[in-house]
Amino acid sequence: MRMLAGLAGAAIVAAGAWAILALGPTSSPNPRTVGAVEETPAPAGPRQTHYRVSASYAQYTLQDLRTQAEAVVLFTATGVFRTHWNDAANLPWALGEVGKKSHIYRDETIVVTKVLSGSIAASSIIVRALGGTVGDMSIEYEEDVRLQAGKSYIGFLRREDTPTQEGSERFWTFVWQGNGVFTQTGTGWQNYAGMTASAADLVQ
Repeated sequence: MRMLAGLAGAAIVAAGAWAILALGPTSSPNPRTVGAVEETPAPAGPRQTHYRVSASYAQYTLQDLRTQAEAVVLFTATGVFRTHWNDAANLPWALGEVGKKSHIYRDETIVVTKVLSGSIAASSIIVRALGGTVGDMSIEYEEDVRLQAGKSYIGFLRREDTPTQEGSERFWTFVWQGNGVFTQTGTGWQNYAGMTASAADLVQ
């Protein structure tokens, strides 16, 4: 499945400061269902156009994550990242279709501490995720990946063809955004959606 298979077939209908994003079908076992794109100005200073894309996933299991992942790794966030539009000129090339065709990507370097499942040869890789800020425009996705520098995580990774204006670029991504990233808690590991598991359960 492509990273934005649902978004690529979406239709945006403007309604004042709001737009409804009807997400298309996807081959994922937990497809996005319905989302909304909200445009709001920054509370102070120069106008900052902010889009927030809300989305939800159908019920999924740890086995679904394992099946979708090429590798499961213990990694450390470096805090080194670059945000940019999915366009060679780094511009929002389809202003009327932000969140549908125009996306902001966040390319972040992570250090692979241990490969728990699958295979990754490099000690550090760049992982591409949705969302971020470029200039005076930002896009926030409900399942955004926001890593803290120096913190350890368990990540479910796969390589995907991420859409660009020119075609696509193949990058490592987290399976279903933040759903494929687990952070350590007092009793185990927890992902964005609140799913908890032990480290052993994550790689069975």
